[in-house]
Amino acid sequence: MSLPTTFLGKPVTIRKCKIKRSLEDSEYPYFSDQGLKGEVKSIHRARRLGLPTPTLLHVDESDGALWQWSDEGPTLEQALCEGVGLKTEADISKTMSQLAELYARAHDGGFVLGVTSASDLQLKSSNGSPVLLSLKCAFNSIIPEDRGRDVFLLRRLLDDAEALACARRMEKKAGADSKGEEEGNKSGEKETKGDEAEVENEKEKEGEKEGEGNTLPPVTGLFEKFLEVYRKKSRQWSATFNKYAEVNQRLTRKEAKAKVTSA
Repeated sequence: MSLPTTFLGKPVTIRKCKIKRSLEDSEYPYFSDQGLKGEVKSIHRARRLGLPTPTLLHVDESDGALWQWSDEGPTLEQALCEGVGLKTEADISKTMSQLAELYARAHDGGFVLGVTSASDLQLKSSNGSPVLLSLKCAFNSIIPEDRGRDVFLLRRLLDDAEALACARRMEKKAGADSKGEEEGNKSGEKETKGDEAEVENEKEKEGEKEGEGNTLPPVTGLFEKFLEVYRKKSRQWSATFNKYAEVNQRLTRKEAKAKVTSA
């Protein structure tokens, strides 16, 4: 997807983009790919609003690529699933608060972000604040329904990331349990041989590993934490929430009908 290099001693990411605007239908037709020039305009608009994005260095129109300085840190998906940078529940709450402030600033400035994936949001390794890696579906709008769709899209994104994080942690827990059983069987064999010192040593290591695995905080209620701060930070939260409720109801009914017809 991207080729790492350096510019002025700093790491650079070369990201491929669609040269022309995408017109085909998608799961979220209101958030279509704006193409290379559209994303460049969105990056400049975001930076004028004070939204964190990687610094744009060069636009290669012939190859359809953006050269940007890359920040250090995991994506939101990696942070939630693997606990990178989010070690406690307070860290998760802080990140959701910063994300809510980011969306509130964008919406109050007449800018809809259209973030469709948790991998499009990066968390700075220094302070855990979110950075917008991709704005390919962003556009200017002061219409409340567009802001409502943007909030709905973020809710889907956070729900998917939350489900994926829980599934990954269950897999790790199951793997750790099976590994513990195997090590328990091995230690039992060693105990019969009288090697008590080695058995105690392995038990200590196993306890340390279990302690490391249990340090990951629970990933629940992400969207609720986002809404709580967004309501305080956005001047237009009331109209946005009303339209979000309408969009949520309409798309939920549409999905239910689609499931019935497919069945």
